[in-house]
Amino acid sequence: MNTHSRFETYLDILQAAVKRGSPVGIAREANVPLSDTEKYLRFLASQGFLETAEREDEGIMYELTTRGFEVLDVLERFAEIGAGRKGVFRPGSVSESTEPYHKVAYTKEPGTVGVVIPARDEERYLWKTLEGLENQTASLDKVVLVNDGSTDSTREIAREFGALVVDLQDRGFRATGKPALAGVINAGLEYVEKADYVCVLGADHYLSSTYLFTISERMDEDPNLAVASGLVVGEWNRSPDFPAGSGRVIRSSFFREIGFRFPSTFGWEDWLIYKAKQLGYETRAFDDVPCWTPRPMRYVGKGEIMYALGYYWPYALGRCVKVFSKDPGAALNMLKGYLLHGDVEQLDDLAPWVRQTQKNRIKKMLRLKLRETEKGQVTPIQS
Repeated sequence: MNTHSRFETYLDILQAAVKRGSPVGIAREANVPLSDTEKYLRFLASQGFLETAEREDEGIMYELTTRGFEVLDVLERFAEIGAGRKGVFRPGSVSESTEPYHKVAYTKEPGTVGVVIPARDEERYLWKTLEGLENQTASLDKVVLVNDGSTDSTREIAREFGALVVDLQDRGFRATGKPALAGVINAGLEYVEKADYVCVLGADHYLSSTYLFTISERMDEDPNLAVASGLVVGEWNRSPDFPAGSGRVIRSSFFREIGFRFPSTFGWEDWLIYKAKQLGYETRAFDDVPCWTPRPMRYVGKGEIMYALGYYWPYALGRCVKVFSKDPGAALNMLKGYLLHGDVEQLDDLAPWVRQTQKNRIKKMLRLKLRETEKGQVTPIQS
């Protein structure tokens, strides 16, 4: 029986594809069922990690691209980290060091990065996330772990890595996917206000060693770029101008313009992106800067979020229709949340702008469609 995790499957298939091979050969080498191997190969090729060539005698063959080798290197590093650490840290081994998190002396080019990690009972994944931060080539100002009522060794692991731990009172539930998560992150933001950039990072989010350096360097080169991220290996359909939530790097000077805090309401995560666009800044998701998460990526399509952001109703309906083809139940819940929305308040500083922007976009699309239709019409020849 195949007991591969998604991480192991990606790693084994990429390793097996170092030398050009057929799906059958790669499946045998990776010890993954052929049907699963073919699915992963198609996806990896669509993301530019593999290239294909068809031979008359062997059929379709797969081989790693340059980008594929880069991703393989990242995954192998994480695998080495995982093999090298046994168990979790025991209470009593906590380091009380007050030295800066990054021990290597870097120049301040590009700008320093402060990292805020919200976490609740994340001992299984946190050490690998922090190991990835420890290996960053960027200059880290500070790493802040906001301990959101953990009952496991999350706090001890963070202190062992030299992170500053901010303890919150246990509210009795996990904040992920809820407005409460904004408050958790806000509790850590006050400690990184002196950094040039701020990265909000999930406790289960593993970064390639050059992730923060590459993004902050590009933001240094483009002063109008306010928010940016890389791309999670295995994620798809992300708009290139809409950075991921975890691993998102924010320019501090822009963040100060809007208060350096997130609103504790539905839509707080998207609020940052729309706010940047409202003020004339740009946002980007770089598909050549890889990162990884062991948990499946989930899109939380709450209708309440669309209402809080001020979505124009045709736009909201279009989002629901798009989701319906994949998950009818989720689409109906989205529509219900948007229409009923309970006691959710709209973001007054943003909602009118979002609604008008979406109206203008729809009008522009209709005008273009009308022009195409008119150009395509043929005037009948008069006899």
